[in-house]
Formats: sequence, structure tokens, C-alpha cells
Amino acid sequence: MAIATVQELNSSKKSEVNGGEKNILFVISGMADVDIASNPSMKNTLKHLSEFGYVIHVFAAFPKSYRILQDPKAIFNSNVIYHRSPNFLIPLFDFAKFVKDLFGRSGQKETDQSHKLLPNEKVEYYDEYNFFGRMIFALFLFIYVPIEIVRVLFYFAKVRPSLFYGINAQGSTVARLLGKILKVPVVQRWHGSSYTEEDIAKM
Repeated sequence: MAIATVQELNSSKKSEVNGGEKNILFVISGMADVDIASNPSMKNTLKHLSEFGYVIHVFAAFPKSYRILQDPKAIFNSNVIYHRSPNFLIPLFDFAKFVKDLFGRSGQKETDQSHKLLPNEKVEYYDEYNFFGRMIFALFLFIYVPIEIVRVLFYFAKVRPSLFYGINAQGSTVARLLGKILKVPVVQRWHGSSYTEEDIAKM
């Protein structure tokens, strides 16, 4: 009996994807993006799915030319299509960050990823922000969700995806609402963990 190689199986699967009708994904990423600091989890997910033959529309909150971002065309093939906010919103994003950093910090530094948790130690995601800082996050979510829903619906009328892929609080909220309304399957992905590999091994 012939044994197929990994390359042959991948090639066969790519043919199935490219030949099928349901090969379009809508990734709703919110504030998660391919920034200069890399964000390899998101970058590699998009990179490998696109190389596998999927066409991916990414809906991101940051403006197109925001200084912390990488150019998607420089790191992805043509299967990854980015939809970012217009550049005239850059001052608004800068102002929100300035206010959050000036008034919203709690004085507690963000938890170092190399920090080893003690037994029963709990790390809250937003511990470095005070009530004001957390309200800024909530306000952004309140504003972002309806705007993003309208934008995604605009593209949905032209391109029908087989899946909504929501990332973190903003993207997952939009993806879940639209998935229920439009009867499209939804995947939610949450980045980050306060546990080290050693902690997971002990579990």
C-alpha cells in the first residue's frame, strides 16, 4: 500500500481548499495586530492559513499607518487582505493612549512573563490599570463593537465567509454577535496567559 508524504497530503488539502467554495475567513482582531513588537501568535496564524490556501479578510481597529504596525504586504501573501481604520483617526488613538497612561495607571507594573507564580497566586489581566484606565477599555469596546459590526456587514454583503475568527475581547464580541445573526460558525481566540510552562506541567 502506498504511503503519502506530508508534502503530498498538504498539496492535496490545498487543492481541496482552493477548489472549494468555503475558503474565506473573516478575522476580527480589534486591537490585536501585527505590530513592530512582532505578535508572532497572530502573525504565524495568518501566515500559515494564507499559505494553506485560505483567503483572509482581517478587520483591525488601528489606523493604516499607525507607527507601531508592520505593513501586512511585507509579511503576508496576497491571500491576506487587511481592513484597518482610516489614518485621520491616528490623533484620536494617540490621545486615548496618552490619557490612559497619564491617569489610568494603578502604579502596579505589568506582570513580567518570566515571573513564576506561587501556589494560589492569582494575576489579574488589568491589574496595572486603575478604575479610570479600565473604563477607557470599556468605552473603547462600547464604541468599537457597533462600528466594526457595520464595517464587517458591508464586506459580508460582497464576500461570504465560512468562518468568523474573533480575537480577544473586541474581536470575539463582534464575531459572536455576527455569528448568531448571520448563522456563520465562530472561533474565539484569546491571547496571553499568566502561567509559565512549569506551572502548566505541574497541573
